[in-house]
Amino acid sequence: MKVEIETAFIYKSLCQVDADVIDRLNSRYTTFALIGCFLIIAAKIYVGNPINCWTPTQFQSIHSTYVNSICWLKGTYYLPTEEIKIPDRSVPRMYLVSYYQWTTLALVLMALLFILPGQTWQTFSYQSGVNLKNLIKMIKENRHDKEKLDHVIR
Repeated sequence: MKVEIETAFIYKSLCQVDADVIDRLNSRYTTFALIGCFLIIAAKIYVGNPINCWTPTQFQSIHSTYVNSICWLKGTYYLPTEEIKIPDRSVPRMYLVSYYQWTTLALVLMALLFILPGQTWQTFSYQSGVNLKNLIKMIKENRHDKEKLDHVIR
């Protein structure tokens, strides 16, 4: 019983008449992947500490929290853990990182842009008054009979 339900679900999702594999890949699977990445990153940002900046040991907890907030909002740079010394401010920063806070917004925007063409197609298809599913079904059924096919297409 369970196998039949899963098979029916897979068959229904794979046999849509107005969408091919690439359409489903773009509008469905890529969107789910982007939303999954968004959820993972958003959980890290809003549940844990999104960034840990270096602070002197004499800083209290509130000061470290403030420094981490500033690091999150401003451009930061990566300091490899192998380097023990604090870098000189006169030397240009080599590993500038400035994308932290924009990652989630970019993922959501990309997911919406992958959904938009399919939704636009479905909206216009519905509003046109043509039942595309039935039309394609009739064409498939009558593809060998030229007279019926001419009648369906006209």
